[in-house]
Amino acid sequence: AAPSDRELRAEGYTALVQGGGAVEADDQFLCEEIDLTDSGVPELIAQVSRVGRLREVRALSGFTRIIPATGDDKVGVAPLVDSGRPPWLPAVEVLGEGVFVRLDEKLLDRWVSSPFALERSRLLLRSQAHMSQNSLTAGMEISPKSLALHSFAHVLVDEMSLTSGYPAASLRERVYDEDGQTGVLIYTATADSAGSLGGLAGLSDPDRFRQTLANGIRRARWCTADPVCIESLGTGVNGMNLAACHACLLLPETSCERFNLALDRACLVGTPEDVGSGLFRDLWE
Repeated sequence: AAPSDRELRAEGYTALVQGGGAVEADDQFLCEEIDLTDSGVPELIAQVSRVGRLREVRALSGFTRIIPATGDDKVGVAPLVDSGRPPWLPAVEVLGEGVFVRLDEKLLDRWVSSPFALERSRLLLRSQAHMSQNSLTAGMEISPKSLALHSFAHVLVDEMSLTSGYPAASLRERVYDEDGQTGVLIYTATADSAGSLGGLAGLSDPDRFRQTLANGIRRARWCTADPVCIESLGTGVNGMNLAACHACLLLPETSCERFNLALDRACLVGTPEDVGSGLFRDLWE
């Protein structure tokens, strides 16, 4: 049987955490952990890796109309052929680069169990409870951990696009928020050699990453739509966003794997009434 998306993600996360050096000149995966000793990068960031080379193959195995299919069960997906299984699938090969960031699991778990984090996720769970089973977001995983990591990935994409030379639409996120996973991968999404010019992977340099992270968190503290944005209790499709709008967290649709939903920058920076409860509350005051 073909591996599920969850199994593939678990293998990908393990490979990114352990890293892998290129042996041959044409090797298509190169991931090297960066030494953060005396770098000034906050303790919350447990690992930063430079992904100098990566390869992604996207294959079309089926399609849906009107009602989306979520999860690994593939219920409601129309096959590409009327009967049988085709011997090949239309696919595109993506060669590129990226930056992998892993948060400290103990520090993240401490924040996840805080009353503030639990309340933010409850607000979205309340919206999700009123959706039909055919809704795009009915089966979406909502937890303080997934909210924080997904919002963090958007902050990184938005900030990295300003300094890497790639527009935000040419970057993609991959969020690893299953049990035992606390990482995000930001990588190029171009289908030619332009995705491996080094501009994005170079941001893994300790000084450059520290500055990128600092700038991203500072930007997340204020949105031009505030105070409306930061006080929002349900925006976007089916009210599945909290403090997130086009002026702060939302990205081009091709960059986000979760339809620009389940986002909340308050998880990172707190709210005006509770500034000290965000995940990055202690950074760069």
